[in-house]
Amino acid sequence: MCPSNVGTSLSYFPTLLKDELLYSAVARYKRQVAHIDGEKTKRRLFGTSTLPATLPGNLTHFLGHLPRGAISTEEIIERHTIFPYFAPFIGAAAVARTLSAMRERDGLAVKVSLGIARSGIKPDYYLRFCLDCAHEQHRSTTPAYWNRAHQLPGVWRCPLHASPLIDRCANCGPFDYRQAAMPLPGIKCDKCGHQHARPAETLSSSARTAEKRFADLSSELLTSGLRVAEPSVLTGGYARAIAAVRLKAKGPALAGKAFIDPRVQAYWGPELLERLGMSSGNRFSLRVPIVPDVNTSYHPVHHLLLIGFLFRSIDELAIHVGSATQ
Repeated sequence: MCPSNVGTSLSYFPTLLKDELLYSAVARYKRQVAHIDGEKTKRRLFGTSTLPATLPGNLTHFLGHLPRGAISTEEIIERHTIFPYFAPFIGAAAVARTLSAMRERDGLAVKVSLGIARSGIKPDYYLRFCLDCAHEQHRSTTPAYWNRAHQLPGVWRCPLHASPLIDRCANCGPFDYRQAAMPLPGIKCDKCGHQHARPAETLSSSARTAEKRFADLSSELLTSGLRVAEPSVLTGGYARAIAAVRLKAKGPALAGKAFIDPRVQAYWGPELLERLGMSSGNRFSLRVPIVPDVNTSYHPVHHLLLIGFLFRSIDELAIHVGSATQ
């Protein structure tokens, strides 16, 4: 349980912007009130110097610093973290457990609750932003901020502009959220003043299309409000769709096995799959989230690769599994 914060309300904290990460607002707060030491800022607001950018914990401690009713934990979690990206796939009990961890425990407990370490998807410590978004924010005098959709695993292109995302300053290196400086995006590096440039396009046209398709699907999932009571609701929908298209898979039960049907690989393309760690050379491996496996944690990336091929959109998935969205 986080210690009480009675009597420690802040006189000012930035208004959270549309789809802005809570981490981003904390970084803006640090910059605006001249808190040079990010570690002290995080410790003051969260009771710990560790603040994961996308899945923060200790939210009860944080809210104890804000005026009563300024914002709720539910609003922060649903609109300013990437928790909704994971929620459709973990079931009601795991949702409740994770929400409790986000309120009362640290970021490590949140990741453990979601099973991220067992999913096989490597963690990403670098924040990303879209230069086109940054220019639009600059022209409208909106503060530059970290958009949560840009931080989703496997999203390397802006869903709005299709621009490749930037994860580093060419002069001073990656935007690592673990840095004490708590970096912010913008048309110039907020640390050294270097003018950011659009990354060169090195991928084929088909690979760029696949990256944009995956970014769109990931972003749709994040804001869909999709919830299911149990993962079996989804897996039943998957199984029916797989049977309908006669998708070939290795192994009798499909649990945790590798798709070998070339149609899945062709839909996403070898370049995207290799970048996601799903293929090497001509070998393609995708965990199939059909049968629960106590030794395996299925990441949303695994689901999205399957959903994209079978249903094309999150709305179509919801129709097929008979699940209402919030």
